[in-house]
Amino acid sequence: METVLGNPEDRCLEFGYARLAALDHSGEFPHDVCRHLDELGLGRYYVPAPHGGLLTSYETTAHMVRMLARRDMGVAVAHAKTYLGAVCVWLAGNRSQAASLGRMITAGVPVSWGLTERDHGSDLAGGELVAEKTGTSYRLRGEKWPINNATRCGVMCVLARTDPRGGPRGFSLFLVDKSTLLGSYRCLPKVRTLGNRCADVSGIVFCDAEVPADTLIGPEGSGLETVLKGLQVTRTLCSALSLGSSDHALRIAVDFLEKNSRNGRPDIDLRRARRTIALAYADHLLSEALSVVAVRAVHTLTSELAVIAAVAKYLVPTRTEAAIARLRRFMGPAALYQEGRRRGCLGKVERDHRVVSLFDGNTVVNLHSLISMFSLLARARDKRLAPDHEGLAACCELSRPIPRAELGKLALIPRSGASFLLAAESSISQVTALANDNALLMPLATTAQRLGEALDKLWMDIAEEPLSGTDISNHLFSVAKRSALYFAGAVAIELWLRNHQEVPARRPAGRPRRAEDLLWRNGVWLHAALHRILTTTGDQRGGVATPPFDLLFDVLADQVRNEQLPSLFGFQLAEATAAGTPNSYGKVS
Repeated sequence: METVLGNPEDRCLEFGYARLAALDHSGEFPHDVCRHLDELGLGRYYVPAPHGGLLTSYETTAHMVRMLARRDMGVAVAHAKTYLGAVCVWLAGNRSQAASLGRMITAGVPVSWGLTERDHGSDLAGGELVAEKTGTSYRLRGEKWPINNATRCGVMCVLARTDPRGGPRGFSLFLVDKSTLLGSYRCLPKVRTLGNRCADVSGIVFCDAEVPADTLIGPEGSGLETVLKGLQVTRTLCSALSLGSSDHALRIAVDFLEKNSRNGRPDIDLRRARRTIALAYADHLLSEALSVVAVRAVHTLTSELAVIAAVAKYLVPTRTEAAIARLRRFMGPAALYQEGRRRGCLGKVERDHRVVSLFDGNTVVNLHSLISMFSLLARARDKRLAPDHEGLAACCELSRPIPRAELGKLALIPRSGASFLLAAESSISQVTALANDNALLMPLATTAQRLGEALDKLWMDIAEEPLSGTDISNHLFSVAKRSALYFAGAVAIELWLRNHQEVPARRPAGRPRRAEDLLWRNGVWLHAALHRILTTTGDQRGGVATPPFDLLFDVLADQVRNEQLPSLFGFQLAEATAAGTPNSYGKVS
C-alpha cells in the first residue's frame, strides 16, 4: 500500500502533504483521496473474509490505517470510520445483513456509527433517539450529534431506545440505509473543528423515519451490549491512528534538528534536543508494543480484550499527545510553519491527533472501565489463577501465524483476569535469568524488577480503596492511570522476551546491521520504555541505570535518514522510492 500511495513529499501528489495542507486550510473534505483509497480496494480490509472482504487479520488492517494516519489523520479517520461503523454488524448481524453491508463497503459506500447525542455525550444509556415498533417496521425519531461522516455516509449503524424505560436492555441497533428513507431525515450542518478541519463532523435528525424490522441488528434490547463489545475491537484500531501521528511527528522533529544543527543555529542545545526527541521515541516504542499486542489480542486473547483495549485506548493517545507537545515546545514557532516543510507541519499533526482520545470512549470512560474491573483483576491475582499461556504465546510471538478471530468470545469483563498481569512476575524473573548470563542486560533486569515492585504496591492500593457504588474518587482514577502504565510495561516485557532473538534474526544474510538489531538484542527499547513508565508514575528511584538515550536517538535518526518508519520493526517508506506520482495508484493485491 505504501508503494501505490506514493511519496507524500511529492507536491503534485493528491495524497501528499502539500495538497492535504491546502485542503486543511480550506476545510474541504478530501473526496479525491478517499475515492483513490476506494479504488485501491482498501475498504475490503474492513470487511471480514466470511462476508466477502479481505479482513483476515485485524493486525493487517491496523497497520494500513497507521500508514494512512502517518500521512494525514483527517483522511485516516474519514476512511476508517467505515470500519468502526460496521463492527456491530460483524458481531451481531445475521448473514444477510453482513453480506449486504460487505458488498456496499467493497463498492465504496461510507458507513457511520450513530451513537452519541447532543445532551448525553458518552452516556449511551441516556440516549433519547427512539425506535418505535409499528407492525413489521420501526419508526426512528430523534437526533444523533456530533457524528463523524453523518452527512456523507450511505449507511449508518444507529443506537436507538426501544424500551421507554431504557436500562441495559432498553436499546437496540439498526442498520439504516439512508437511500431508503424517502426524505424522512435531515443532516445537520458540519461542525467547524480546530483539528481535522476537513472532516465531516455533523449530525442527523430522523423524522419518523420508517425502517423494516430486518434492519434490527441482533435481538431487540441487545444494542448496548453489542456496542460495548464492538468498542473493544475498534479501540485497538484507534491506537494505530495515534502511532501514525507519532510516526509523522518524530520524522519532522529529527529533520528540524539535523537541519538546524548543520546550519550551526546558536539556540539549539543539541544534547537537550536529542534527549527530548529520544524521550518521545521511547514513548512511541512503548505505544507501538502495546498497540501491536492489542490488535493481535483480538484474535488470541479475545475474552480479555475488555481490559487490553481500555488500556490501549487510554494510554496510547494520551502518551502520544504528550510526546508531540514535547516536540512542539522543542521546535518553538517553527512547529507551526507549513511553508517549505517537505514533511509537513507539526502543528497540524498535533491538533489533528487530539480527536483520537475523544472518540470510541474518551480518556475518562476508559479509566472508569479499568476501575470497574479492578476487583476481578485483583481476585484473579489473589487466587493465583494461571494466565492463558497459549494465548500469550500466540499474541506475542510475532513469527507465529495469527489464528482466526472469533468475536463471539468477546466478553464485557475478563472473568479469569488479565494474562499479562498474571504472568508479570514470571516474565520479570525470566529477564533476570537472562541478565545473569549477559551483563549487558543487567540494567534492564533492574528496571524490570522495579516495575514488579510497583505492581505489588498497585495491588495494595486497589485493596485499600475498593470500588463502591458509582462515586469514584480522584485517587482511584490516579490508580487507574498507574495500572494502565504498569499493564503496558508487562506487555512490553512479554513482547521483548518472545522476540528479542527472532526479530534481528530476520535480517537477510549479508545485509548490514539494521536499527532494530540495536533496539532488540540488548533490550534497549524495553529498558527505555520501562524507565519512562517508572518516571511517569514516580517509581523511578536510585539504583536503576538510565537508558542509553543517545543511542536511542541515533537509532531513530538512522531510521529517518534511511526513510524508514520510526518503529521496532524494519519497514521502508514510500519516500525512499522514485515513485510517488499521481499515476502510482494501483490495486492492493
